[in-house]
Amino acid sequence: MVDPAVIHDAVLARLRASLPLVTFYDGDVTETPPSDDAGRVYGYAAVWATGPRRHADRPFQRTPGDGLAHTEYVNAAAGTQAWALATAAAVRTVLDGWRPHPDAAPLREPDGAPGAVTARIDRDTTPPRYYVPLEFTTVTT
Repeated sequence: MVDPAVIHDAVLARLRASLPLVTFYDGDVTETPPSDDAGRVYGYAAVWATGPRRHADRPFQRTPGDGLAHTEYVNAAAGTQAWALATAAAVRTVLDGWRPHPDAAPLREPDGAPGAVTARIDRDTTPPRYYVPLEFTTVTT
């Protein structure tokens, strides 16, 4: 069985190496992420992992067998809707279909996940930010 921390660390490392202009947070975001002179927050993403769960507990049928499913949640965010959507698209390009470990299936968004997602606004932050929630799951043996 692959340790969930190994999957999570691999995902963060790939994102940081592939998208150097995007700031990636391991969980919580700082109160003041980088922004431009107008105060608009540049694209960033917070990444969270789940513990492993039995594959059969979830309708994720891309890999046969009774492996364990691991999910990485990524909230792509930015100060404008366009920047948040661009950050989400870049994250999706980097992660979807990539194997985070030799004993893991490629990361995939769950069946039924929309190809295009809606950017939501978080007015509880200062300044307000748009965010796009993403989810990628792999199955390990």
